[in-house]
Amino acid sequence: MNLDRNNRASNGHTHASNKPKMQGVMPAGRWLPTAASALSLASLLAMSGGLASCDSTAKFTLPDRKFYAIEAVTAFPAKIDANGHVVGRVCGAPLDPADPSLPAEPGPSEANGMEVTANFMSSSLNKPACPDDKDNSIKEGELINLTRVRTDVPATVSVGNFQFSARCVGAQSDLSPCGAAAQTIDAKSVVYKNIADRCNPAQDEATRINIALVLDNSGSMKGNVDKETLKEDAEGNYDPATPPLTNVASDWSGMRFTAATNFIESLNAKDRVVGYLYDENGPKVAASDSFICNGSGDPATEGAACRPDNAGSCPAPGTCDQDPTQTIDSYNVALASAQCLAFGSDQSKRIDLENGIDLKRNTATGRASLWKTIDNAFTFLAGGGADCPDGSFGPLGAMHIVVVTDGPDTCVDGDDFSYMSLKNNDTLGKCRVKCATADVKWKETLIKMAKLNYPVHVHFVQFQAPGYKDPDPRMMEMACRTDGTYQFINSENFNKSAQQDFSDALARAVNRVRNGLSGTWRVGYQWASINTESEFPKGAIRAVDGDFVFNDAKFASLDPAVHDLDPSSWRFTVNGQEDRRVVMRIPCTADADCGGTDSCGANHCGDGGVCVTVQAPNGEPCGTNGTCRNGTCTAGQKCVDAIKP
Repeated sequence: MNLDRNNRASNGHTHASNKPKMQGVMPAGRWLPTAASALSLASLLAMSGGLASCDSTAKFTLPDRKFYAIEAVTAFPAKIDANGHVVGRVCGAPLDPADPSLPAEPGPSEANGMEVTANFMSSSLNKPACPDDKDNSIKEGELINLTRVRTDVPATVSVGNFQFSARCVGAQSDLSPCGAAAQTIDAKSVVYKNIADRCNPAQDEATRINIALVLDNSGSMKGNVDKETLKEDAEGNYDPATPPLTNVASDWSGMRFTAATNFIESLNAKDRVVGYLYDENGPKVAASDSFICNGSGDPATEGAACRPDNAGSCPAPGTCDQDPTQTIDSYNVALASAQCLAFGSDQSKRIDLENGIDLKRNTATGRASLWKTIDNAFTFLAGGGADCPDGSFGPLGAMHIVVVTDGPDTCVDGDDFSYMSLKNNDTLGKCRVKCATADVKWKETLIKMAKLNYPVHVHFVQFQAPGYKDPDPRMMEMACRTDGTYQFINSENFNKSAQQDFSDALARAVNRVRNGLSGTWRVGYQWASINTESEFPKGAIRAVDGDFVFNDAKFASLDPAVHDLDPSSWRFTVNGQEDRRVVMRIPCTADADCGGTDSCGANHCGDGGVCVTVQAPNGEPCGTNGTCRNGTCTAGQKCVDAIKP
């Protein structure tokens, strides 16, 4: 079957007629009741996750746990061995072939399948053994309806339960209906990757989740961009955004902050979290304890510092309010000290984080120092807070960086930082400069992560901005290598007058990350198309349209609430405005893969292993101490007359 969108039928979706009939699964992603044993319901429910499920060794009852949903989160090309086992994700070219200290990883030519990361969800218990457990997902070995979920013998979850129905492979920008007949691909492996224990009575480090929540606060969020290119420029250098701000802002109403607050509140009491906002000036801690007594009626305490979680901090209840001036803020110190102060599981720290996010949400300006911020968060988590005044938090157990952004790093070299001025009337010799505080490249951080064997999982939720509409290959590669996830939201195709649609899509994506923090299910599929140039050209980002399905004729009738399932949670397809197709790529490794001969010329293999069809900007580094000049790598040529930062 030819899955290429360029050769497909164009008569609209034909899911019901082309898709193989799966007992128990409707084409729209809903489950049909089937008459079968309760044993299978238990297995699926255990797979699907439980709001209050606990370690199977604990004493508890399971009166009413119900299957809720399967969430297909992300997928990456993978190397599948002769026995059907996933050897590893195929993420990119070797980071540094000359460095033997870096771990060996499958290369682009070894891709012969894909690995799908999924969460299995269930509803909550009436009498959970762990009342503070907000994790909705299910781990291997846990019980549902008194049946243990397991992939070993006797297995209740196996490769026979999973299929992938692939329809089309095409460009991410092509949202037209896919009319191709489905190709059914059977799973070759299924495993559960445990990251953190659940309901540990000792509440030790193996039970905690440690998170750095990274939020983009650069100019494109509010529309502070160059009015011609819609690209981010230096602070004070961009033109006032016209037409009206809402037309060029990627998140003018701050939906990313709402999603972030909900994420924070979904964490377990013992989980630690630190939040960062980043812009042209680098990362800063998002927390703020700027609270004052307001309207207390007592002149002696009016305007004094207070705590909203301390009823006695103001004379009258309910009068401890935010201080928008932020004149009192313990986190207004150097970054190293502020992150030590902010990181922890205390409820007061979460209050401060949510307060800071709310107070600082309207300050988006300048360029995006993404890699500098991720590098800082990684160093802090991987070091276990060793530089903090109290010595250390660590070594820490499960560690995650969760990034919510609308586009690439625009501070340092790369395809999205142009050394040339954004102004059309500037001469070729006039060059931009990097952000003063952002000097870290993504590959430098990846190598640092690799040398420690990727101890921190990095997750990206990327939505679009008018000037940045494409998935970022560097985010995709970092998520792939660190055993994290990458999700892309085509927000520029949404109706901007209906912000709730974007809000819902963003909330679902961030929630899928939260549901996998303690562990995820991985399903491996051997798929010849992955290593077929016509379907997955080297260096091209491709979107896969298809259904990720679970099928077992033994399943008992499922909970009626399943009819409320959102089909986008486990179908890779265009669902209304939202594009839930999975994006993947086979990286290029040389300019020849892209049809070019020079790293500066057209059709070269660019940063992140993606083919670039245009010449690299003049002034971009190339070769050994060279720079690009009119499509050729030239030794010694430098930019002159740099414009202001």
